[in-house]
Amino acid sequence: MESITLRVILGVVQKIWEGDTSFLAHLGEIFELLAGLKNESKRVEIFQKLFLYIFNVREIKPTEITNLLSHSKINRDYEDLAMTTAEKLRKEGEIKGEFKGKIETARNMFKEGFELDVVLRITELTEQDLKDHGVI
Repeated sequence: MESITLRVILGVVQKIWEGDTSFLAHLGEIFELLAGLKNESKRVEIFQKLFLYIFNVREIKPTEITNLLSHSKINRDYEDLAMTTAEKLRKEGEIKGEFKGKIETARNMFKEGFELDVVLRITELTEQDLKDHGVI
């Protein structure tokens, strides 16, 4: 089991920056390797980490991953896992972007002379948020 896990991890890390066609072809081989894992919970764990890594490092569409999965020996549960992981990362990105927007709004409000209590009420940020991000 450790041998397969190691081959999967190293394979993805080594090929992550190759062109899309080459990387996706290699990823298909990786998925076939994972099909050889008998321990289902370990397989799910590896897939989840793999998807997190890929979606964080590359701008790859979840549908490209699910398409590969549908053509492999792996069952459709992993297609759902890929989509769920991608959606989770997208939501986290939206939340971070929204927060950054609020911080920028607070900065602009202070430049325009707004008082702290007004800035906090309008942006729904805390005083600690503003301190942590160098606004006050």
